Amino acid sequence: MDDCGLPDVNPKSLSHVNFSTTLEVLHLRSNNFSSSVFTWVGNVGGGSLMDLQLDSNQLKGPIPNVFACMSSLEYLDLSENEFEGSILNTKFIPGPV
Repeated sequence: MDDCGLPDVNPKSLSHVNFSTTLEVLHLRSNNFSSSVFTWVGNVGGGSLMDLQLDSNQLKGPIPNVFACMSSLEYLDLSENEFEGSILNTKFIPGPV
């Protein structure tokens, strides 16, 4: 859903949405989202999201720690946004094998 002119995400208004637990790819580049999209993305793809592209939006501030829970994430594109500060160094602790 790249460059679709989607409105900014209001996570509180999406409480009725049935979030998928099998979503593997989500491309939302060039949609003018603000950083509120991270709450929604964390709910949507927490366990299975492998490819997330949020480049060319209007994301600002520090990069949130929402990605620490995305154990399947292999590709993340946050380029061409307005982030500040350093990237968090998150240590992943594997669960039981």
